[in-house]
Amino acid sequence: MAVSAFALLSGCTLGPDYHRPAAPGVSGYTREPLSAQTAAADIAGGDAQRFVQGLDIPAQWWTLFHSQELNRLIEVALKANPDVNAAEAALRQAMENLDAQRGALYPTAQAAFSPSRQKNATGTLAPTLVTGAPIFNLYTAQVGVAYMPDVFGGTRRSIESLEAQAEFHRFQLEATYLTLTANVVASAIQEASLRAQIAGTEKIV
Repeated sequence: MAVSAFALLSGCTLGPDYHRPAAPGVSGYTREPLSAQTAAADIAGGDAQRFVQGLDIPAQWWTLFHSQELNRLIEVALKANPDVNAAEAALRQAMENLDAQRGALYPTAQAAFSPSRQKNATGTLAPTLVTGAPIFNLYTAQVGVAYMPDVFGGTRRSIESLEAQAEFHRFQLEATYLTLTANVVASAIQEASLRAQIAGTEKIV
């Protein structure tokens, strides 16, 4: 009976393991594959551009434009954007919650020390101290150790859940960085294009 009880407890210790679902069987955003390059124009800078799938690019991809003004603009945007600050704070909170939950796997030790100084009632029939000293010191020390075994795996499942939340917030932060930098670069290019059109129109006039 003891062996059977141990087998039953071990069987429900962790519960069913999580299996990542298979990724969708698609390789693009459109039904038909996109063309390998863009159209070319017979002007300066009108060469055809190629699309390379699966090519790794640096995290600071905007530096490939070799523009110091654009780099400074991105730096200012990353420091002053509230969405980035909120995403970073959410990630820090998720990591702190994960560390706190991991601590539940270990014993908890608490220690307390309380010194006190008291005056003895020496003029009474039943003083506090037999020695009759008018003042005495009292020191109280306490130590407590507690440990809750994770028999059924609830704590470990909670840790797995918090790890998934931390990973989610990490990807949220990366998405915030990518969205912000892409919007800033696209706006800068559009502004430069409009300025060039205005300058060209003024030259024609």
